[in-house]
Amino acid sequence: MNKRRFTELDVFRGIAALVVVAYHFFYRYDQLYQHQDIPVNWSIQGKYGVHFFFLISGFVIFWSLQSNRGIKAFLVSRFTRIFPAYWVALVITFLVVAAFGLPGREFSVFVLLTNFSMIQEYFNIPHIDQAYWTLTAELTFYFWITLLFASGRLQYAEFWFLPLMLIGFLYYMQILEAPLRVNKFLLMKHANLFASGIVFYRIYTGTHSVHSWWLLALAILANFAIYPWYDALLLAGFFLVFYMAVIGRLQFLCVAPLIWLGGISYTLYLMHQNIGYVVIREVYKLGGNGWVAITVAFLVVIILAQLLSSIVERPAASWIRKWFMEKQRLQSENSTSNS
Repeated sequence: MNKRRFTELDVFRGIAALVVVAYHFFYRYDQLYQHQDIPVNWSIQGKYGVHFFFLISGFVIFWSLQSNRGIKAFLVSRFTRIFPAYWVALVITFLVVAAFGLPGREFSVFVLLTNFSMIQEYFNIPHIDQAYWTLTAELTFYFWITLLFASGRLQYAEFWFLPLMLIGFLYYMQILEAPLRVNKFLLMKHANLFASGIVFYRIYTGTHSVHSWWLLALAILANFAIYPWYDALLLAGFFLVFYMAVIGRLQFLCVAPLIWLGGISYTLYLMHQNIGYVVIREVYKLGGNGWVAITVAFLVVIILAQLLSSIVERPAASWIRKWFMEKQRLQSENSTSNS
């Protein structure tokens, strides 16, 4: 089994976060509020940065389950990774938008409270920040992978996602109809990406088989059913890039700035969209041009992301995991003494 630290994952996270930020600050902001004389169309494909995150997630989550420390340990690990920083970002984003205003993005306290669950989308409740839709998809993937883990089916996890991929293929080929909630719960649009991430882990560790290549081929084919052909080609390019990384051909990308950016990619994703929009609008009001507005917004969200990571994400994860390990240790000691 390959034991090399896969630093490329951090680089991928950093790059994916950058292209998503570029998409929102340039193209999406222009759609919603209009920029002043700056080019935006070049950034439209940045919306697919989240799809790269899904590939990474499939890889990382399956990797983390290989330690087989039990379902509780896995769930605690995932909780500490995503919820504390998300909750703080949620409140900060809500307060910033409430204080400065952002047309179409201002919501009630009720919406804020329901957003703490991260599954608000299933109840047709809007996200405090629309970028958070991907977190609902991630949480849904955690549900399916945990179900496979609990049922002892993890060994062939990627192939258990094939039915979801098939249903998604039929849905987007307009052969099958389904309510939106069912679409999201069955990961019809993204199951192929999560499954492919697992396959790339197999390739990375040398545990893949000929069937793994067939699954990747089907996943790429599914993209052509879901997206326009030119976007599906872009996603196929993601697959190629990921493959080059797992066979060790992209180590030259592992430079300090990108690795650092990957380390704050989650908090950057959480903080960037609505807060960035607010900053851009405020700079425009002060007379700044589009380039200045976007530069200031980027610097602001980078600083906030670093602070959130340093003050909340990492300390909370460390504290909660230590608490859980100590609790497990005490339970083990009590069980031994009682026997």
